[in-house]
Amino acid sequence: MSASSATAAGVASDSVVWRIEIGVASEYTNELFFEDAFVDTTFLGRRLVESPEARGAAVFSVAARGSHGAGAGRWDVANELSLGNLVQRNALSGLWRSEATPEWLWSAAPRVEWRRDRSFGRDLAEWRAQLRARVRRGYLASFRTAEAGVTAELLRADGVGSELLLDRQAAGVFAAFGQSAPGTPDLWVGLASTARAFPDSIERDHWEHRGELRARWDAGGDAVLALEFEGARRATRRVVVSFPLS
Repeated sequence: MSASSATAAGVASDSVVWRIEIGVASEYTNELFFEDAFVDTTFLGRRLVESPEARGAAVFSVAARGSHGAGAGRWDVANELSLGNLVQRNALSGLWRSEATPEWLWSAAPRVEWRRDRSFGRDLAEWRAQLRARVRRGYLASFRTAEAGVTAELLRADGVGSELLLDRQAAGVFAAFGQSAPGTPDLWVGLASTARAFPDSIERDHWEHRGELRARWDAGGDAVLALEFEGARRATRRVVVSFPLS
């Protein structure tokens, strides 16, 4: 299903396309594991334990895709809803992208998700949110590109099973440079820095710094020589002093 808006002659029209999906999903899972068996203090050995579980859900999906600025940019919005006997989930995501000129690209991609999981004895509720936004500048004459952006993440969990999933929030920045000119190696260099905080466990708060380098040479014929390097370093944001018990 689509709709378009008329524009002046010679200018591309913007459009919107919708997609709706309805269906069902089913899943059967059986976890097998060994556990030690005891009677009072007598060890009887190890026994195999199984935990079968069947799941079913109704699935609904609605998505829309369109363009703006006479085709200079586009946007996407999608919502996925799953209503099951043990797991319920709803995810909303979007993408906005604008290329007003051949040299500049702007984009943003947010996502929010809620999940309720009552499988295998849990009763876990999760909220997740993510955002990634960037701007890219292309230098057409020199076949070079430069980009920078920000990232953000949020996770909150509550209920039975949340003790294994720590709440956290994070924010970061990144920058990169690329080159792909005829007769020269393809080159990409990127740097990123992220700060993470854990409200329930502040000793885990840290900075993470990442760097990457990719280079690619055409060795002639069908031969290609590639070099890739990636490194990461984490540094604790708070020094937690532990005192020995007397």
